[in-house]
Amino acid sequence: MDKRSSQKTYVLIKYLAYLALFFFFLPIASEGKKEGASFGRYEFTDPQFPIKLQKEWRFSSQDDPQNSQPGLEDSSWFPLATNDEWNRHPEFEEHHGIGWYRSSILIPENALHSGLGLLMPVRAFGYELFVNGKEIYSSEFDPKSKTFSKNNARPILISVPDEILKQGENSISIRGYSEDNLSSFEGDILFGKVLDLSQEQNSRTIRVISITAVQIFLFIYAFVLFLNRRNEAYYLHYSLLNLFLAFWLLGFKGYISLISGSKTYYIYCTFVSAMLINVSLLRFVYDFFSQRRDKVHDAIVVFYALIVSEILFEYWFSGSILYFMKYLYDPFIASVPLTLLFLIYKLSRFSIAKLPFAFSLLFAFLVVFSFVVHGALISIDLIADDPLVNEGFFLMSLIFSFVLAKRYSNTFHALESAQASLRSLNESLETKVIERTQTIAAQKEEIERKTRLLERDLAIAAKIQSSLLPSDLPKIPNIKLAYRYEPMLDVGGDFVDSVVDRTGRAIGIFICDVTGHGTGAAMVASMVKMALADWTDYLSDPGHMLTKMRAQLIGKLSGNFLTATIATFFPETGRLLIANAGHPETVILRRNFPKPELFRPSGMAITELMKSPYHTETTVMGPGDKLVLYTDGLPEAREPNGDFYGDEKFLELLSDCANLEPDPFCSTVIQQIRSFTQEGNNSHDDMAMIVLEYLGKTGNPTA
Repeated sequence: MDKRSSQKTYVLIKYLAYLALFFFFLPIASEGKKEGASFGRYEFTDPQFPIKLQKEWRFSSQDDPQNSQPGLEDSSWFPLATNDEWNRHPEFEEHHGIGWYRSSILIPENALHSGLGLLMPVRAFGYELFVNGKEIYSSEFDPKSKTFSKNNARPILISVPDEILKQGENSISIRGYSEDNLSSFEGDILFGKVLDLSQEQNSRTIRVISITAVQIFLFIYAFVLFLNRRNEAYYLHYSLLNLFLAFWLLGFKGYISLISGSKTYYIYCTFVSAMLINVSLLRFVYDFFSQRRDKVHDAIVVFYALIVSEILFEYWFSGSILYFMKYLYDPFIASVPLTLLFLIYKLSRFSIAKLPFAFSLLFAFLVVFSFVVHGALISIDLIADDPLVNEGFFLMSLIFSFVLAKRYSNTFHALESAQASLRSLNESLETKVIERTQTIAAQKEEIERKTRLLERDLAIAAKIQSSLLPSDLPKIPNIKLAYRYEPMLDVGGDFVDSVVDRTGRAIGIFICDVTGHGTGAAMVASMVKMALADWTDYLSDPGHMLTKMRAQLIGKLSGNFLTATIATFFPETGRLLIANAGHPETVILRRNFPKPELFRPSGMAITELMKSPYHTETTVMGPGDKLVLYTDGLPEAREPNGDFYGDEKFLELLSDCANLEPDPFCSTVIQQIRSFTQEGNNSHDDMAMIVLEYLGKTGNPTA
């Protein structure tokens, strides 16, 4: 912030501090003013103009029927206005129940007309009205029990019978009931011609209904906007602000009692709504300018939340709000201008920072603050006027609506401008798109041509790899042998082979898995086939054959590595030799033993980086036993959600197929894996397996 902005901020803070002190000392000044006020009678000199009966009253806490009689000596009574709570004065702080107000109206001969009456505002509890000792109105009073109802006394126009009024001094007395420290009338009492008072009442009603209708409309409109723009929470707070303002106006002016006389609605609308208005204002400003909550914000929210909670709990459990009115009402009243001052301070900072719409919102808050100050000056008798705090908040809400409309309009125009720019950009890009399309078409044609060549080469490679696989497996009467090979692409890195030695007494089975897929892996697999050229000479030592094969592949793997298993089986004796180079376990399914038997002699995968000895392990197969070799593409198959088939489930699958012959054994396993992966004829990885079944009989091999 520059030096000039700092000076402006300092001056602003200084004047706001002065205003805060003003509201701090306001209650003291108000009490002093009221104590020094002069109380006397009213004069009704012109019937064309109703008079306000507000200040010139005297009060007594003694409930005596004689209090309504004219000529009663009431000079010792306490001076008290009808719109002032008697419990707020030390003399009557603990008085709850019946209280009397008395005043008089001097009516000269020229002003005494027929059709005079009183326009009474709302009151929290019922009352009786006497003129010249005659009762002319009773609000919710039961003569039998001689008690008042706890419902609200509604605003009402009361006609005074002509025979009661007289020329000269006319006494007027009010016997009112109170608890919860709610003893005052919420507004001025008017005396005048019934016709004029009726017009005034209609005018007030139309004004309240009109303002309420506008605020309800703004609530609905802003809430609909929020439902369509959930990321802009200030629409929600603005809609709630209007809803609470509407409730507050109905409660404060007493019109909620026209809907229901229940005190519950009066308390909720008058007090709870008033506090929620301040919270909505606070949240609106913070969300409108995307401000993070600070300690002052949280303190204000907690303060009002505690007061609202106190009112709700106290009223629910006791049916009254006595403790709120006694201990929390004054702090609440003082918090309203202080909250407004804090928001004015925040908006002033935003205005200095030249944030959009900050000055307009600042103006709205200054408007409502001026009405609050106006009401405060009225309360200490510096101004003789009607308070317009409700109207001030209504004007503030209207200014808010204009700001929101302007912001929405700016956003809409910015969107239109962006769309126009996009249209212009699209038009300028059309030529480039056409040119690019032609280029892409030519490139596509070239890619398709090369793809056809690649597909032809892959088909040739697939035929070559297929020729490397054993086309006719050795046929030995006491052995059944079958295999399956399913590459992921046209060619793959898995490879199987089987040979019979020159004596016909041993059969070798080989399986390997080269890292990677496609042509590169297939080329390495082809080199493995060449490394197995003299395999029959080493069937008696599979481990040595793996060592020899690694030596032949050194320098040719190009960073690849492979795993492999060699098994040599002697049909005459059932002896089986197994050597392993980092490959999955060799599985033997015993005919009379349900659990698979696993063999994995020590030995690392074949790689150029590390040399490893390969050991040969010996076991014996019996009649009906099966030998199963496979690559990891089978147990590592995955279903669409990514879950693996798994080694445990794969071994269970092999056990379930133990009674099948090798050929259907292989077909069933492959089909189960494809059903699990839901891949159809495609494959997630190369898959290969070879199965040997020993029948236990001696026979001669044939080519």
